[in-house]
Amino acid sequence: MTLQCQEKYQIDSTSKWIQEEEWVATFEYEKYNFALTLKNDTIINGAKYFKMFMDGQFYWDYRNFGSGIDTISNLYYGAVREDSGKILLILPDSNSYIALYDFNYNVSDTIHTLVGNGLIIQDIETLEDGRKKYITNSPGQLFIVEGIGSNHGFYSNPNIPSPQYLIDTVLGCYYQNDSLIFINDPAVCYFQLPIGIVDEVMNSIYLFPNPASNIIKIVIDDPITSLEIIDINCNIQNVVFERPNLVNVSSLCNGIYLMIVNKKQRIKFIKK
Repeated sequence: MTLQCQEKYQIDSTSKWIQEEEWVATFEYEKYNFALTLKNDTIINGAKYFKMFMDGQFYWDYRNFGSGIDTISNLYYGAVREDSGKILLILPDSNSYIALYDFNYNVSDTIHTLVGNGLIIQDIETLEDGRKKYITNSPGQLFIVEGIGSNHGFYSNPNIPSPQYLIDTVLGCYYQNDSLIFINDPAVCYFQLPIGIVDEVMNSIYLFPNPASNIIKIVIDDPITSLEIIDINCNIQNVVFERPNLVNVSSLCNGIYLMIVNKKQRIKFIKK
């Protein structure tokens, strides 16, 4: 038995999900850090949908071609809409919808949507903003948040061809109206910030130059009491201070990094 939801947490054209995926095949590895956004309205089969797009970057490592980092921009990801507490999805090159999520479940109900199909709702928690958090019996600890999606991402990439296999997918955070609504994995969330832009909930901080090859100057109002640099695999890197507010990154490999200053201020930079 299900109880109809009031749809008070509707997705809209300001919705943005930030997530990470890892794919692997024989002698191939890809890691995606990207944002899913709803940018345009469209009418499909007489119903209003939001077009969903992917923007971000991915790291690739191919045995015969080396490795690198590429950018993904405005990649069409499908179309979604809400109806009676459900999120419906139309895949690219399709006109038929499938149920992606259903937020009408009660404890002990079995999930019958694309995400979590066959799992059982073991518990329902209420978050601070009133959203329901559905805990499942998944061995991978899958949970679903009302109006947002699962902790494994809103939706997994439909554009990766076989024989690649998805080995991990993580929701970093969810934004709406440019406000941070829900955070699941800070490392994934902050890695998706545009280059050189600090998260809006943090104090101002700037890096110069960015990208950088050797020395980076950190412009910040407060004294620097701690600093960490984390690579795209979430490994902490050793760095050397030349003098206050100047850090030597010459020993780092080329790539994208996250700098965390005073344990709270985060900004992304490129080592070239």
